[in-house]
Parts: sequence; C-alpha cells; structure tokens
Amino acid sequence: MKKQRLFKPSGKSLFAAAFLLSGISIATAQTPTPKPVTADDLRKGPVLPSHLHWGYTPTAAPGWRIQKGDTLSLGEGSMPNHSFTFIYLNHSWPRVYMPTNHINGRAVVKSLVQIGTKEQGYTMGAILSVGRSKKYFIELENAVNAGELLPPPQIRGTVITSLKPFSIADEIRKLKALADEGTMTRAEFEAAKQKLLNN
Repeated sequence: MKKQRLFKPSGKSLFAAAFLLSGISIATAQTPTPKPVTADDLRKGPVLPSHLHWGYTPTAAPGWRIQKGDTLSLGEGSMPNHSFTFIYLNHSWPRVYMPTNHINGRAVVKSLVQIGTKEQGYTMGAILSVGRSKKYFIELENAVNAGELLPPPQIRGTVITSLKPFSIADEIRKLKALADEGTMTRAEFEAAKQKLLNN
C-alpha cells in the first residue's frame, strides 16, 4: 500500500487559493476606458501630460474628440477682414494671425497643449501643421465657438455657440492689460494695436 502524502500548503498556495475563491480574475479585471480631457477637467487645474494622448472634447461640441494626428477642418476667420483670431503663428505678442488663404482649409494636430496659470485658469490649445512647414497655435474652445474650427459633419448640428463676436476694442483692452502688467513692452503693445486696427 502506497503511503499518501499530506498536502502542506505554503504561503504562496494559500494566497492563490484565497485569490481564486474570491472570484477575482486578473483576466477579467476591467480598466476604465480613457476619457478625453474636457474644460471641466482643466478648471480643476492642469492635467497630467499623459492624459493628453486621450484627446480633448471642446465644450461647444460634445462627442467630438480632438487627438494628435487628426486632420481638422478650418472654417472662416472671425476678424472683420476674415483672418483668423484664434489661430496664429506664435503664442506671444505681437501675434501673426492665420491669413484668409486658409479659409475652409485643413490642418493636422501635431500636439495638444494646455495653457494658462493657476490664477487665470487653464485651457486647451493645439499645435497645427498647415502645409509643408507652417505650424500654428490654436485656442481650441474659442476657435470652435467662433466657427474658425469646424467639428466633423456628424457633430456640427450639436455645436453650442456661446462666444461673443470678435471685438477689436476687447482685444486692445487685453493687450493693454498685458502691457500694464509688464508681460509685453510698450512698443509691442503699440505694434499689436496697430496691427489690429489695420486689419
């Protein structure tokens, strides 16, 4: 007669048995579906850079996720001369606004960029590639609200417009505030003001 060996559980086998009995399975564990960043997320503070690859959903276009690599449809500029107010070459003053020859054009999202400060709040922008070498910065929320950036056709009917029309006086007030706080020089302020007045 063969002698039976008694099973002496080790610490590892007890853990494994308890794990299996608990009904938890690693294979079926659900990870949350990544959600795009929203303006509400940015109101709470800056988001982790790793979350930017999940995309951004503009408040005015629920259901639209803008991500790196997307080709975007441009609308018409909102300045009186139809150049773009919220799409420009540099993110400093004086701004070089996107000209009218890009109306109804296309641009590719190179990266999403959150901008702002703790005091002023944060918003989402993007670096766009237009043509072969031009890279523009776009203020996503403002551009959608102003019709400078068009959502995909299936979402266009749901766009919520809430932005006031472009006002040169408002832009000059903003420039003056930047000059008063020392963010831009008096000469930069005058040059930017003249550019707005001449457009």
